[in-house]
Amino acid sequence: MLRNWLARRLPLPLPPALLLLLALAYALPGLLGHDPWKTEDAIGTGIVHQMLHHGQWLVPSLAGEPFLKDGPLYYWIAAGFAWLGSPVLELHSGARLASGALMLLVLALIRLAGREFYGKPEGDGAALALLGSLGLFLHSHETLAEIGMLAAHALALYAVALARRRPVLAAVLLGAGWSAALLCKGLGAALIPLLTAAVVPLACRDWRTRRYAATLALAAVTGAAITGAWLLAAHLHAPAALAAWLDYQVTVLAAPGGATLAEYGVTLSWAAWPAWPIALWILWERRRRLAEAGTACPLAALVVTAALVAMTPGNREVNALPLLLPLALLAGASVPLLRRGAASALAWFGAMTFSFFGALVWLGWIAMMTGVPEQIQRNFAKLEPGHVPQFQWFEVMVAAAFTLAWLFVLMRSERSPFRSVTVWAAGVALLWTLIMTLWIDWIDYGRTYRPVALALKQALPPGARCIESRGLGEAQRAAFDYHAGVVTRRAETHGRNRCPILLVQAHPDDADRFATKGWRRIWEGNRPRDKERYRLYVKAVSE
Repeated sequence: MLRNWLARRLPLPLPPALLLLLALAYALPGLLGHDPWKTEDAIGTGIVHQMLHHGQWLVPSLAGEPFLKDGPLYYWIAAGFAWLGSPVLELHSGARLASGALMLLVLALIRLAGREFYGKPEGDGAALALLGSLGLFLHSHETLAEIGMLAAHALALYAVALARRRPVLAAVLLGAGWSAALLCKGLGAALIPLLTAAVVPLACRDWRTRRYAATLALAAVTGAAITGAWLLAAHLHAPAALAAWLDYQVTVLAAPGGATLAEYGVTLSWAAWPAWPIALWILWERRRRLAEAGTACPLAALVVTAALVAMTPGNREVNALPLLLPLALLAGASVPLLRRGAASALAWFGAMTFSFFGALVWLGWIAMMTGVPEQIQRNFAKLEPGHVPQFQWFEVMVAAAFTLAWLFVLMRSERSPFRSVTVWAAGVALLWTLIMTLWIDWIDYGRTYRPVALALKQALPPGARCIESRGLGEAQRAAFDYHAGVVTRRAETHGRNRCPILLVQAHPDDADRFATKGWRRIWEGNRPRDKERYRLYVKAVSE
């Protein structure tokens, strides 16, 4: 029976059950089994910790201070997952499950949107193109508010696609989408679905109807009701934090300072691969029919999103994530139109790329376990000095199973244009799973803050209550609060105070200038191979 099953061809596009299995294989590995990592994961965990243990629910808080960059919705969901998993999971592992669940929701919504715009095969192609995007798989496994924002944007895109067929349901979903984007990432994130929905009628006449205008009006009422409920609750119970949050959001909108589109273009050249070259093909094929519904709406969403992303403060890779959604829709529509040579070349490139890097991960694991090849083992030991490899049967069996499944996809999948995006989606799932099973202990050893946080806590004088900090980053503040309950008063925010204890984040080459200013250093710590140093001082003499 097994022999007969192995002899069968893998049908493409994938049947729904196999597509779901691939999505789960992508979303689940890496959510459990490691501490919060710098930067985004540690910050998100710190915010959830503040909600569950300090009651900071209405406005996000990090290490005792309002966190003004994000809204609370994603962290509410993460806190719910952490609470449900608390009998068996640590808080950070439970909270990270929210990203896995929301990522599955994003894939489902993009698939539904693609089906509304084009048809069933194109919807599957859009989901696979998103799964295969190289810039998404790391961030989709972090405690990161942008994943909640992606789900909100995907919901709004689906609502716009649905508006022609079911306008009332589309209005409710669209209102929920833009309000959820606001509650996840603030006013700038909410503008993307709002402006996309408003611009679509200009790009395509299929949406230039009174019914769609009524849909927009009802969506505005729905979104205002949802957002208003949160604003009212926050105004009543946390007015100062809400005022600071609103002031920050308005300031960012009034004086944007983002990177240029050229800079984001460099990021997208690899982060949106292979979605962007596939998407370009349909734009070329339909260059004289860009006003058609299936092309105009995703293209309008892409233009609006690109303009707003360019105004987002900071040149961070995660800022470009919203661009993946319209690109995936266009790529999904383009997959059935790919010429045989182009589809085969893309599939071959993906097969070679992920087979090569997958083999490297296995080779690195073998070197860590056996010491052969010796040079590779020495490189691993040099990168993370002090790490002792541990053989884990379960992780090795999972890695082996994924490797066999990868080989089956390569050898038994049908010859089809969909093979291109299927290979890339399966390859991303393979590579991520191999890293998160075979290398997870080695990576966690170097990226966790737990040992240094606990060492800091042990070095604190008995009864220490007031600790001033200087130069301490957001991820470090979150980690020290989460792992050790160490919360500091930042000099950058509160000014110089009279705390008898001082914590400084510095580099090894930095001069110990506080030793000459009435402070006595009592501890210094760092993570293995980390350039960051944490120095703890107590007042030597009164000032």
